Amino acid sequence: MEYLAVDFGTANSLSAELGLDKVLRFVHLENDSELLPTAIFVPRIDGGKFEPSEGDIQARFKQNWFREESRRGQIDQEIESRFKGFLLNNGPSKPDTPKRGDYLSERSFENALAQHSAALLQYEKARRFFIDGEAAAYLSKIRVELSRFATKEEVLKRSEIEVRREFAERSYEVNFHQTFFSVLKEPGHPPPIFGLAALEQYEMSNLGGFLLRSPKAFLGSSLHPDVIELFVVAISKILSHIKQKAERQLDKEFAGVVIGRPVTFLGDSDGSGNDSAIRIVRAAAVRAGFGEVRFVYEPHAAGLAIANTISQSEDAALLIDLGGGTTDCSYLKPGGGDRRSLSIIASTGRRIGGADFDETLAWHLFSEHLGRGSMLRDGKLMPSSVINDLLATRDVNKQVRFRKSYDDILRFLSSSDEQIRINRLFETLLSQYQHRLISAAEGIKRALSNDKSATVELDFYSDPVSIHCEQRLYLEYVARELMAIKGVINECLQKAQHGSRPLNVFLTGGMSISPSVLSVIQLSLPGGSKFSRIDPFRSVGAGLAVVARALSDAGAISQEPDSVRGVPVMN
Repeated sequence: MEYLAVDFGTANSLSAELGLDKVLRFVHLENDSELLPTAIFVPRIDGGKFEPSEGDIQARFKQNWFREESRRGQIDQEIESRFKGFLLNNGPSKPDTPKRGDYLSERSFENALAQHSAALLQYEKARRFFIDGEAAAYLSKIRVELSRFATKEEVLKRSEIEVRREFAERSYEVNFHQTFFSVLKEPGHPPPIFGLAALEQYEMSNLGGFLLRSPKAFLGSSLHPDVIELFVVAISKILSHIKQKAERQLDKEFAGVVIGRPVTFLGDSDGSGNDSAIRIVRAAAVRAGFGEVRFVYEPHAAGLAIANTISQSEDAALLIDLGGGTTDCSYLKPGGGDRRSLSIIASTGRRIGGADFDETLAWHLFSEHLGRGSMLRDGKLMPSSVINDLLATRDVNKQVRFRKSYDDILRFLSSSDEQIRINRLFETLLSQYQHRLISAAEGIKRALSNDKSATVELDFYSDPVSIHCEQRLYLEYVARELMAIKGVINECLQKAQHGSRPLNVFLTGGMSISPSVLSVIQLSLPGGSKFSRIDPFRSVGAGLAVVARALSDAGAISQEPDSVRGVPVMN
């Protein structure tokens, strides 16, 4: 039986084989690239996107311009109406007058009257303070705002935003009943698109279908059984796509698969998340056509890829795998007689990776432009929880909640003067821009790996916005994530009971390219430690291929080894 090595990553997936000729071959999963972005796009079964014509926009402009001209004679009435509403909703409440019938005795009634008189004095004092202060400031503000009349260019821009929002609402209403999973359940649904092609299709027509990116990040969460089944279906399609690509290019059939797994998946505090995630991936692999499924910890696999390098020194080695979804750390020593073997002393891992940096950066850079901090007319701030939900693209429950926030966002729009910012929030819901925002944040993160500053254009909104970020601010924003990575490393060193001796440190994974991450790691390890960066994307796949070759050579399942060069192989 032949085993295929699959590094099923949060950000990217990779597949490889170590042939009988001992040549390592990586499968081209995306044109000429070995890396396949772990994403699947499912086209809608029906529906579509409604687009306004220039005539629609001009007709609305004529209506709005007529209203703007008519408004000039109604300013005083509108100011008075708004001011009365503000006083009613925000001023101090007048105390109720006591009623004789509510008291058992004349004495208690008189005491209540006396207390009421004192309360009235306090009320009058508070009311005067409110009228002279907050209310006067509000009155001055609305007089300035309402006395300013919009130009034709401003009215035209506002008209375009209104019309595009209404057409987007029509698209949303037509397609609301469909979701990624509902389409996936339909028999005969359009064939899914994978990898970079899936991301490009989403960018071109985000309302033409549904994107599931980084499904691995969801697997250890508390999921409803129906949702678990749908994740199995989605992941099986990705693994089946990889299997077909590998079999065509390597000209052989693979009945088994060796899949890398993090030390710790995202999951519940009781640890049940790891077991749930493994069950989902195993079921998906079987459905994809793999009869046998084996797992290897990702940092252990990366260690196998450089086992010869580690064995050249008697010193301990620390291998840190900084991936898109998790950070894993293993404390390794040469395995003894066999120079290719390893002795694994300790391993730790936590759900902290590149995707967490992206979401945190998106919050700090984009949330203000989506309405965070907007004042509603009742004097309260717009809740920021809805923005938090939209940016949490790896949380099923938060994404479902954001999808159901239509009425809330409409209410925010109708009760705030800050239309442009909240309208971007509404457009994000209607057009499902969540992944575009995360991709934009990821682009800034990558740019800041080399440059002191970076700029991104959110030009997919009807009112585009340009956002600039300095590297120093980026480091402030992601300080918590950097400390979490440091915590994973310290935990591993404590488990291994390593003192203050220098270490040979090997870094792999996409985030190992980040200078800020490297700097934090260097500062958290003993002085004199030597740092080496191994292939950030292929090292895990190369190690998995070593295990796959050993299992393939066994000839029978009963003869398969429980470990390969000191690295445990899990069923």
